[in-house]
Amino acid sequence: DELKNSDYITYDRHDAKTPEESTVLYSKIVMTDYFFMSSNAITLDGQLINIDGIGNRVACLITGPKNVIIIAGMNKIVTDVPTGIERV
Repeated sequence: DELKNSDYITYDRHDAKTPEESTVLYSKIVMTDYFFMSSNAITLDGQLINIDGIGNRVACLITGPKNVIIIAGMNKIVTDVPTGIERV
C-alpha cells in the first residue's frame, strides 16, 4: 500500500480486468526496473525453488526486470531441493 500510494509507478497483475489489460500489464511488468516476488522455497545453500502456474514469476526472475527483489520469510527455508519441492 505504501508503494501504491507513493510517487512510484506500480503494476499489480490483479489490477487487470480483461485479458487485453492483462497482456498490456504483463508487458509493463517484464520491463520494469524492480520486480518484487517470493520463492516457493530456498535451500540452506541458497538455491531458489520456484514452481509457477503460468510462468510469469519465473520468467521475470530470470530475464526482463533490471532488478529482482525476493521477499521471503524463514518459513521458506528448507534443507535441500527435494524438501523444497515437497513444500511446494
